[in-house]
Amino acid sequence: MAEAEVVKDVAAVTTITVRAQRTRHAGKFMTRYAAIDMGSNSFHLLMAERSDNDHPAKIVRRIKQKVRLAADFNEYQSHIGSDAVARASECLKQFSLALAAFKPDLILAVATAAMRQADNQTEVLTKLQRALGQPIEIISGRTEAAIIFRGVTQHLQHQENVLVMDIGGASTEVILGQPHHHASVLNSVELGCVTQQSRFFSDGRISAEAVNAAVSHAETQLAAIAGDYQHANWHTTLGASGTFRALAEMAAAENRSLIDANWVDEVIVRCIQQGHIQRLRFSGLRQDRRAVLIGGLTVLRGLIRSLGFNQISVSQGALREGLLAILCDPTPQLPQLG
Repeated sequence: MAEAEVVKDVAAVTTITVRAQRTRHAGKFMTRYAAIDMGSNSFHLLMAERSDNDHPAKIVRRIKQKVRLAADFNEYQSHIGSDAVARASECLKQFSLALAAFKPDLILAVATAAMRQADNQTEVLTKLQRALGQPIEIISGRTEAAIIFRGVTQHLQHQENVLVMDIGGASTEVILGQPHHHASVLNSVELGCVTQQSRFFSDGRISAEAVNAAVSHAETQLAAIAGDYQHANWHTTLGASGTFRALAEMAAAENRSLIDANWVDEVIVRCIQQGHIQRLRFSGLRQDRRAVLIGGLTVLRGLIRSLGFNQISVSQGALREGLLAILCDPTPQLPQLG
């Protein structure tokens, strides 16, 4: 088959007609897509395909690996350590093998907050691109927010304003807008579940004092953007990605259909009572989320206090689904982002 077209610029893909090879797969002409989301906590590979008659593209495989790229970040430095680089490189080598077997026609790989903030960004990027065998674009926080908004809202049926939040490993995105339109407010804050855990719970202990300090820090970081939402109205509050999905699984295990502020406070109190990250036991909580649960909860508590919402629904879409949407349909264009 022809060599895959690698999308090297997320902004450019929204302003050009994407030239995808129509390759014969299993007797049919298909276009195959691969989106790689290199987050600060987890890396994701999303593979999809679409024939001329398919809309939307059919997701055929998802691969997720916990990498914790921002694990060594603290209040003094934003350095990606050698162990994190090794975990990331090994993950990307596995992704490369999966891509070679899948043979996508279009590939888009992006890195987010940990790589944006890293003081050794150039060195790490070189190693990760070598491991993946593809170019990787480090996207800005506002671009990340815009793509998350598209991934979350693309299948919503209503046109009323929604507030979308994504608590990542090293950043939190908060977006307000109408589905199928440009977001009206896009913000990204250097605040995430991994960095909160590293800064306030590095020894694993969970105390009321540490939780209060972490929530206070979250509110301080969010204060710069809170005014953007003070007089806004929205129909639904949606949470995307790991922290919210973990909480949704915990809530479902308790027969709760929604996440609300009182329940978030209850979970935080139970974390304090259990006293240590390694002792955390909740129905529905996967072991791979245990280490960053309290960090994510303190960010969410800060968001609730700063923005004044009470209930949150959890979206199945996130950044990687937004990347796939861009690959499949470069219009509507992303807004001009600074």
